[in-house]
Amino acid sequence: MNRVVRRALIIISICGVCLGSAFAFFPKPFKMIAFGLWVLFEEPKSRNYSEAKKRWGNAPFKPQQFRLGDESLRSSMAADAVQNQIFVGKSEDELNAALGGEDGGYYDDGCRSYRLVGGISKGEEQWDLVFCLLYPEQKVRTVLIYRSCCDRIPKWMID
Repeated sequence: MNRVVRRALIIISICGVCLGSAFAFFPKPFKMIAFGLWVLFEEPKSRNYSEAKKRWGNAPFKPQQFRLGDESLRSSMAADAVQNQIFVGKSEDELNAALGGEDGGYYDDGCRSYRLVGGISKGEEQWDLVFCLLYPEQKVRTVLIYRSCCDRIPKWMID
């Protein structure tokens, strides 16, 4: 066996023993890291407009109705908003004037989110219509639908 390969295997073995020991004494941080990785890589996050159309319908996007509408009305307009990239090129002030303050669960300094369906308090998945801004211009650059909370957390991550 090559000397470099042997050293690499020894280092990997030592790291494995250290991580295993650390997990035995401090399991919570490892579970939080595992949960974060699971959310990033395993959970579906965004829907394209054709999936949204199948699930919620395809009503034309009307800002005033969206602003005042309930979940079924808002979600039915989501596919049209994504397909036509509603408000792209408009300023953040124009977006706020048309749709009001954000009420979604997607938190990012560069995006504004509006709830479509569900919610954490209801114990179900929540989907938001998200408008991501281009800085420093503060103009909408893209519109997407985002799943902002998880309803199926693996049991091994909870305790």
